[in-house]
Amino acid sequence: MNGNHGKNEPLRLTDEELCAAAAFMEIPCLYGVSDRYWKRGSGSLRKRLLDVCASLELAGFLCVEPGGTVRLRASLYQALACMGSPEAVARLFAAGAAGTRRACLYRREEAVYVRSLDERGCLLKRAADEEELAGFLGGAFSGEIRACGALVLAKAGAFYEKKADLVWKAGENAPEERTALLHGVWEALTAGGRKEERR
Repeated sequence: MNGNHGKNEPLRLTDEELCAAAAFMEIPCLYGVSDRYWKRGSGSLRKRLLDVCASLELAGFLCVEPGGTVRLRASLYQALACMGSPEAVARLFAAGAAGTRRACLYRREEAVYVRSLDERGCLLKRAADEEELAGFLGGAFSGEIRACGALVLAKAGAFYEKKADLVWKAGENAPEERTALLHGVWEALTAGGRKEERR
C-alpha cells in the first residue's frame, strides 16, 4: 500500500470495517468492537461483506492486487496487529450531561492504540504517551462529568486478569482525582500496574 500514509495517522473506520479488515489478518476477535452488523444485518452475509470491503477499498484502507493478494494500509495493519493480540486492554467511560462516552485502549509491546466513539463514528489512533492519551480523550473526560472509570485487563497465560478497576464520582471524590484516574490507567496499561485500585 501507499507508504505516504503516516504510521500515527488517525483512522476513522466503522466496527464493520474493522471486523472485515481483521478477518484478512485471521484475527478471530477484537475486544470492544461490536459484531452486531454481522449477526443481525439485513441481506446475505456475502453481500454485506463485499459492501464493507468495497468501502474499505474506496477509502484506501484495502487494496486487492491482480492475482488476489490483499494488502492493508500499513497504519491499519499495525493497529489491528495490536488490537488483535493485545498484552493489555482497558475500557474507559465518562458519564455527564452530554451522555456516556466510551473508549478502549490496547497495548502490545510499546504500542498503545485508543479507539473512541464520537459524533462522527469510531476513531482509532496510536497514543505515544500519557499526555497524548489525555489529549486524545480530552472531550470524553472534560466538562461536566458525573462519573468516570476504567477497567484494565492484562494477559496472564491464556487469560486476562484484572490489573486496575478505577472509579471517580462527582461529590464523592476530589476533582484532581479525575486526572489521576487517567494516570492510573496509563500506568496499569503500560507497566502492569496494580492488581486493583478503587477511587
